[in-house]
Amino acid sequence: MTHSEQALFAAMQERHYSHGCCVVALHLLSGHREAVRDMLLYVTDGKPSEKRFTEKLAEVCGRYGIEPGE
Repeated sequence: MTHSEQALFAAMQERHYSHGCCVVALHLLSGHREAVRDMLLYVTDGKPSEKRFTEKLAEVCGRYGIEPGE
């Protein structure tokens, strides 16, 4: 796990996101530096709910062409 991925995971845990949300997000974003950066900024700047986080995650995955199972 990269430093950015670790930071994202820590930020998600601080906001009490479910373990499943954290694992799925990191699995999807792994290896996509720009997407991880975007999500880290989103979480730390806006402090979104888990629901809003997952909506943003879907948007970011679409933007970067990230598909489940990659």
